[in-house]
Amino acid sequence: YVYEDKFFGFGFNYEIKEQNLQVNYAIINSPSWKKLLPGDLIILSDTLKRTNEAVSSYLSNLALKSENTFKVIRNQTDTLFLEVYYSSKKTNRYFQKLQQI
Repeated sequence: YVYEDKFFGFGFNYEIKEQNLQVNYAIINSPSWKKLLPGDLIILSDTLKRTNEAVSSYLSNLALKSENTFKVIRNQTDTLFLEVYYSSKKTNRYFQKLQQI
């Protein structure tokens, strides 16, 4: 999540789609930057509830356990395993304006 000019987390925005997480964008210079692309689907465990609260808790638990490999479907055909590390960093001071573009 973003707090003032810092973000905490893996550094990507998502929506729940097709029972998985669809990446909307990665925050510039975050751990997800240049790894996760808009439209990527992050595959979730079958046992995980598909609610905002459950997914947020799931991602927080991954960060606490230092688990960081996401199974990703890209372009509806390619399956990738990407390592993305949890972080807290100062964001670009124009971040809020970039989100609105």
